[in-house]
Amino acid sequence: MQTLRGKTFLEHCIDRCTRIEGISEVIVATTDRPDCDGIADLAQARGYRVFRGSQEDVLSRYLGAACEVGADAVMRITSDCPLIDPAVASMVVAKFREGAHDLVTTNIPPSWPNGMDAEVVTMAALEEAGREATAKSEREHVTTFIRRRPARYRLFSFPCPMEGVAHWRMTLDTPEDRDFFARLAEDFPGCFETAGWEDLFRFIADRPDLWAINTDERM
Repeated sequence: MQTLRGKTFLEHCIDRCTRIEGISEVIVATTDRPDCDGIADLAQARGYRVFRGSQEDVLSRYLGAACEVGADAVMRITSDCPLIDPAVASMVVAKFREGAHDLVTTNIPPSWPNGMDAEVVTMAALEEAGREATAKSEREHVTTFIRRRPARYRLFSFPCPMEGVAHWRMTLDTPEDRDFFARLAEDFPGCFETAGWEDLFRFIADRPDLWAINTDERM
């Protein structure tokens, strides 16, 4: 809910999601806790559908949102990704719509910076996960149950065309992450709100002082 260039980080994320080709609706699936009332109010004021559910059982929250609109598939974009690239997400949707896979993603294994991930999963696979998943990690991370069963589900992943960037953090979890985005927005020479991954990555690669703010060498 903090702001960056006059918009909240949440708005940067969901506004980019509206430009993904092949989706029918953007839904903000937040928690039912009172401290998330501001998220729901903002999303509704901007005209986005809101679904509220469990904080810990994110899988059930996603299922609830999907069932409410009668979805046959779900694209998962996490709201800590204010620079999600609609073109990459559109590529994921297009591959999924070929019909040969249950899950199409960008991070098996991780090769994109943390914060640039997109994935689409069939409703059938998601419902099976909802019925069968018991591990806490499988309830919290939505598609973990499916990812752990490659013999059961058909998986496909797009690797990042630019190598050596998996340790970059383009996600919003810490004060350092927020500082990174503030510096990037201030220094980036193009249109920050619509910039795609290639222009952003090239700019960051030439600025080690920038990506060093919040790099994650563990990735």
